[in-house]
Amino acid sequence: MNTGRRGRTGKPQADEVPRVFVYGTLRVGQRYHRWIAAAVSGVVPGTAEGRLFHLPFGYPAMIWEPGAGVVHGDVLELDPRRAAQALQVMDRIEGYRGPGRANEYERIVRPVCRADGVEVLCHLYAWPERSRRWLEANGEPVPGGDWVAWLQAR
Repeated sequence: MNTGRRGRTGKPQADEVPRVFVYGTLRVGQRYHRWIAAAVSGVVPGTAEGRLFHLPFGYPAMIWEPGAGVVHGDVLELDPRRAAQALQVMDRIEGYRGPGRANEYERIVRPVCRADGVEVLCHLYAWPERSRRWLEANGEPVPGGDWVAWLQAR
């Protein structure tokens, strides 16, 4: 996969990834999507590797864990002119303050599989590893990995 210019680690730099994988309140039709809708130029269903939990606060959290399961969501293609601003808005919603900080969620770049089978790099907000035990003890696993479908079936 050609990802363009790379940083010192050989990984794509965050500002070069014009996509976000969302699996909860930022999905189309959910309560916070309207805050970023103007920056979205396209939406495609997708999946990421990991496990999904419903938190006691009424929203989901994902653990990025290859091979552990599949999380369903939307791949949001961001308008390059509005991507930085959209990421700032999502960072506030997700409690992300930057690398190495005490974040509610970590913003990471990982491969996501679109519904058409193409793998793309996306930003996604994952539960921090340092809080994993709390999530596993207090979160409710979401069978099938689709939070929206799970909520509708409750």
